[in-house]
Parts: sequence; structure tokens; C-alpha cells
Amino acid sequence: MDETIFLIMILLITSCVAPPMQPNLILSDPQIRCKETIKGLIFFIKSGTFDKIVLCDNSGFTFNNDELTALATNYNVSLEILTFVGDSSKVKERGKGYGEGEIMKYILENSYLLKTEDFFFKITGKLFVVNIEDIVKRINKRKNYFNITTLKWFGAIDTRFYGVNKQVFIDVLLCEYLKVNDKEMMWYEICFRDALKKASISFNSFPIYPIIYGLSGTQGVESMRDDINYKYHELLTKLGVHNSFFSSFSSYILLKITALLTFSK
Repeated sequence: MDETIFLIMILLITSCVAPPMQPNLILSDPQIRCKETIKGLIFFIKSGTFDKIVLCDNSGFTFNNDELTALATNYNVSLEILTFVGDSSKVKERGKGYGEGEIMKYILENSYLLKTEDFFFKITGKLFVVNIEDIVKRINKRKNYFNITTLKWFGAIDTRFYGVNKQVFIDVLLCEYLKVNDKEMMWYEICFRDALKKASISFNSFPIYPIIYGLSGTQGVESMRDDINYKYHELLTKLGVHNSFFSSFSSYILLKITALLTFSK
């Protein structure tokens, strides 16, 4: 077991409680988004997995900082809540990946908790990683962890949840959001894929396939584990090939087959 697992772990949570209208956004109700964001934050506070958590919102929303900080303190977690107003016109024009990138840039430039860390996890607000404790226990902070999406953009990076060296993120990924343009199918996930490839950055899939649960801003519905697909992803992870083109292509085929079987019932 690697000694790095005993070092301080920090989680960054990106949030946009009151988003502007933008391409590919279904869940826009601020009350629902706030409720789900706080629910996710509390889950990670109580998980006992992270020593530090940074929550950053780019819609200017004000959380109940005192109440949330008190809860975090009870669980021996240092909590930092940042808020700012992002470029809503750019987000409307380019898509939510642009806003996600703005948030990451703001955290890197303004978070005092992150300043002393050289590795971080990132999760999109409103989402939970059910097996987060098992994942973090097996992390080597000298490596980078990204999973490939199972969507139609073969080889695209799953930007909902990842773990990365801070300097690698700054040097390679920080400004990739500037290239996002959903209308031209240049999604944030594609920008990550291309940047990592261009810089020849090696990365691993997570040692355990993340069970991600919560409300999707894009689909407006709960995303949760599907038994057939989850077991397949779990197998790919155990084989160490979940960060490969084969993973993306075969998972896409499985999704199509599953959809056809469901439709035919």
C-alpha cells in the first residue's frame, strides 16, 4: 500500500446554483440546484475521506457559510467556500464547460486551502461518488487519474470527477476551457482529451470504478449506477483499460445494445 494515501486529501467542488440559459442545460432551477449542491457537499464532509474541501460557485450565490463551516468543523474538515460572478455571456455562447473552466481557474488563483497542496480531486456539484472512500484509499498522489467517457466522443475525458497533480493541471488543462464551443462540438471533455494527448501526459483510470450518483445539469435527471453497464466498467477498471479508446468504443456499443433491449421490452 502506497504511503501517499496517508497524506492530506483535498476535494474541489464546482458549483453554479443560478446558471444563465445556455446550450445543453436542462436543470436550471436555482432552488433545486442549491439543495442538491449542499446535499453533495454534506455527503463529502461526512464521508471522512477529505481533510480539506473547497466549494466554488460562479453565479454569485451566497451559501449559509457559518452553518456549513460548523458542520465541517465537527467532522475535522477544513471548508472554504468561494463565490464569484463568471462571464455569463460567454457561458451562454460557448456552453457550461466554459463556466466549469472559469471556476477551476478561480479556485487555483484564490483558494488558500489549495495553495499548499500538490494534488487534488475535483467533483462537479450535485454529484456524489458513493464509493469515494475505497477510491481514495488506493490513490497514489504521484499519478494522475482520469476516466474515459462512455459517450459518443471517443476518448473524451470524464470531467465530472478526476484526480490530478496541481502543476499538471495548471500547465496543461487550466486554460482549455477557452476552447470550449458546444455549438461546434468542442466540449470541455474533448479539450481535456486533446490537451493531455498533446502534452504526452500519462494518466491512470481510477483503481475502482467510481459510482457517481446525483442530478445531471445536462439531462435534468438522476444519474445512477446501471447494473449491466456498471459491472462492465468495473471489469474494464480491474483490467486497467478504462482510460483507453477500447473502453470508450466498447462502452458506447454496450449502451446502444442496452438501449435497444430496453426499447424492445
